[in-house]
Amino acid sequence: MPDIRELSDESGDVQFEEFMARIMPGLPPEVRQILYYPEEEDVAFYPLLLRGPGPGAPQDDPKFKIQVAAVMVLYLHHGKNTQFTRTFIMEGGLRSLVALFTHPNLHLRGQVLETFHFLTTDEICLWFDKPEDPRLDRDLPLRRRMFELSRADMVKNLLANYEGSFPGGSQIALEIFGFYISWLRLHYCKDNVMQLSQEMLDLLEKWHLRTESNAEEKE
Repeated sequence: MPDIRELSDESGDVQFEEFMARIMPGLPPEVRQILYYPEEEDVAFYPLLLRGPGPGAPQDDPKFKIQVAAVMVLYLHHGKNTQFTRTFIMEGGLRSLVALFTHPNLHLRGQVLETFHFLTTDEICLWFDKPEDPRLDRDLPLRRRMFELSRADMVKNLLANYEGSFPGGSQIALEIFGFYISWLRLHYCKDNVMQLSQEMLDLLEKWHLRTESNAEEKE
């Protein structure tokens, strides 16, 4: 079997689709089109594909299969495409990813957190820039989408990965948390000061100490 990461560049698109078809057979043609070769207008459907079925849905609900396929293709392929990811963010994709930060399938959760972690890099958006003239700021709409997560379960779902996450998941969640709090403080807090609860501060201190201890053990 080929290395799936080698199939996620432009030269391997056909092989990549064939690989996905083998591990995810039976997807409707229109869903496969959106998954593998989305036009810009198709990207609006991606957050919907990520949602999966509602609570209490049977395990054979086809939305489960579509959700897993959408996460995998986003992680391996589309998530590295700047044009796709910027449109994905504008269409509410970040909120859909945040909802999966506590998904019981740890493999899927890992792909989601790693994808979100990559979306916080400067390759996608200059998140920490503060242009003097907002009219010239092409990243402003993306920052607004990021701010919307403050009214979602962003922090709650990240903190839930302190324990019981996938291998390395706790560290990735902590790094995303650090990014988000620093970003909010820069753009939305007076004098760059943010007040956190003592309970949260205590958890973050334990988290940091545990991370340092794990790093020392590896050395």
